[in-house]
Amino acid sequence: MFFASDSPHYQRATQLATRTSLVGNGSIFTFGTPDTYPTILNQW
Repeated sequence: MFFASDSPHYQRATQLATRTSLVGNGSIFTFGTPDTYPTILNQW
């Protein structure tokens, strides 16, 4: 999931992500596997 670095959700996404890939103006975040990402995102 992509979040621009100026997004109000960027910091929380960084905290919950299991993998992060920096790109031009933000980051692409991975939140676990298809089996675990609902649990991770429910912490939002």
